[in-house]
Formats: sequence, C-alpha cells, structure tokens
Amino acid sequence: MHSIFNTWIDNISSACWRFFNLPLSVSVGAVCFILLLIILIFNLFSKRKRNISNIIVGFFKYGLILIAIALIVDYKMSGLYKEVRELQKRTAVNQVIPGSVHNTDLESIFTDTKTRENLQAQFGRVDSMSLYRDSAMDIGSVRLYKPFVQIFVSVINLDNPKIEIIIDKTNDKTMTSKFAKKYQCKVAINGEAGISAHLNTGYGEYIGNIVINGETIMLLDSDIRPFLSFDKNNRAKYFPEKIVDVTYTPEKYNTIWGRFDILVDGKVVINNFLNNPSPRTAMAIDKERNRLFLLVADGRRPGYSMGLDRTEMAHVLKAIGAYDGMSVDPGGSSTMYCSMLGGIINFPSDNVERPTYTHFGIRYDS
Repeated sequence: MHSIFNTWIDNISSACWRFFNLPLSVSVGAVCFILLLIILIFNLFSKRKRNISNIIVGFFKYGLILIAIALIVDYKMSGLYKEVRELQKRTAVNQVIPGSVHNTDLESIFTDTKTRENLQAQFGRVDSMSLYRDSAMDIGSVRLYKPFVQIFVSVINLDNPKIEIIIDKTNDKTMTSKFAKKYQCKVAINGEAGISAHLNTGYGEYIGNIVINGETIMLLDSDIRPFLSFDKNNRAKYFPEKIVDVTYTPEKYNTIWGRFDILVDGKVVINNFLNNPSPRTAMAIDKERNRLFLLVADGRRPGYSMGLDRTEMAHVLKAIGAYDGMSVDPGGSSTMYCSMLGGIINFPSDNVERPTYTHFGIRYDS
C-alpha cells in the first residue's frame, strides 16, 4: 500500500515541480488555455448559453496582458537565476577551507582523462574537479549539462588500514551532520528516512538488513531490498535485490540496506518505479571490492541542478569505476557531509537537512 501511495505522490510532485519550473509566461498561458477550455465545456452543457466569441476574445485580451507581464518577470528572474547559479557553482566547487589537507601530489579520479572521457561519452559536456584528496579518500564534484545536475562523489580506499566504517542505530531520526559530528566522521551520507520526512513515522516497507560492528540490529531482508556489507577488514560485498539473506555471517560485520539496485555486475539496472529526476543518494563498490563510492546529486533547484533518475545515476557511477551499487533514500533526504570541506557540501532540496533513521560514515585519522 505504501508503495502505491508513494508512487502517486512521487509522480504528482514531479509533475508539479516540472510545471512550476516552466517560465512564468508559459505557465500563465497554459493556465489561461485550461480555464478557457473549462469555461467553453461548461458553457456547452449550460442551459444559459453565452456568446462563445465574446468569451474567447475576452480571454485573449486579458490573457495576453498577463502573459506580457509574465514575460517581463521572466526576463528579470532569468538574470537573478544566472547570478544564483554562478554563486552556487562557485560555492559548490570552492569548499576547501583554509588549512585543510589537499594533497595535490595524489592522482584524483575526477581529473583523470579516462574518467572524463567515460562521462562525456554518456552525457556530453562534463565539468569535473577534485575538491579534496588524501591517501584514504578522493572527493570531487561533477557537473552535467544534459541532464542539468550538480553531483558530489566521495571515493574511499577501503584498503587503507585507517578506515573505520560507521553506521548508526535506527531508533530515532537525526540529521546527517549531527551523526557525522557525533562519530567524528570525515564524510557521511544519509541512509533511510522511512515512509515520511517527519519524525517518528516508521519505516513502512522500507526495512532490510543493518549490522553494526557485528551486532545485528535488523535482519529483515526481502526481494525488493539490496544491501551493502563489509567484513572486519572492510572488504565489501554487494547483495542485490534478488538475494534474500537474513543470516548473520562475518562478511556482514557492517551492513546497511538500500532501496533499489542500480548497478549489478557492471550492468545498469533499468527500473522505472519511482524513477523521476530527483535529488539522489547512492552507494557503490568497484569490481575489486576495495573502493567505495558515495554519491549525492542535488535536484529540484532551477538554474542550479534539476536532479537525476536512477538510470542516469547508475551511468555516472559506472563511468567513474563502480561495478555494483544501490540507491539510498532520495529527495530532501539527500545529504553529503565532509568535515574537511567545512560541513555539508551539497544543497539539500528543502534548503535544510531532513532527518533520517540511518546514516553511513567514514572515520579515520588524517
């Protein structure tokens, strides 16, 4: 029941966002046209007939005046959007705070020629840059233009012995930044928000496996929930949706569930369920299972970033080297925190963080 309800809500909200993202002049014209059709249909079945030509002329006269005003507003707003877009782009790619470690001697995946070629082959024009890197982590931004979206990715070297995987318990919702600060994470992303953005709303059917340092918090896997696990040595393993596993084994020393497969055995998974362009969060690993990819895409922000669907997100991850991966709670929940870059580095679509039940973080000593 929750799936059907959420599908309708997602589709309706997506349609509304797309309508409101149209230029004001187009929106006003569309509303005028719809109202005209409604009045004409009503007049057709009404006992008291009105002169149709007068109705049409009146609508055109006042409609054109409204559209002209809307065109002027659009012109003014376009300049404002450009300013905001440039400001947000500069903010998004210049988050390195004074005094932070930014090792330019290490190679970054985001400046690698092959990575850019892979992204360009899939999406056309691409801008990518490294924001921070050290021996354990490489954090970068990726700007796509078709679709128009700003993406942040953290690539973690799981072979680094300093790496600690941090997953929190699921009793109460909390902010990603609060989780990250509590456990002193270098980087953190949101996990599962359940059936609603509000507190104490419950998971609904969005439940699966979660294990923290060998302690089984929840083992409720199903054939619609993938999960990602790590053993004591941080060796990663991906369990796609079709695998139902509710037994603790050492390879699941740290485990967190996701919502949908997006990459399985190097192949992009096509799934149109709840697959509108949105802010997105994803987790993935490479074929050798020693690199972890954490991705957050901003969305629902005209002039800055409109978001990704899951298929596009999978193509981004595959282009930068991922082999298996899953989506995590999307929308207003999508948040990436990086302590080295001053805190939250993306722009959550609600303008503020949204609390979630679970979070995933990486901790290590620099």
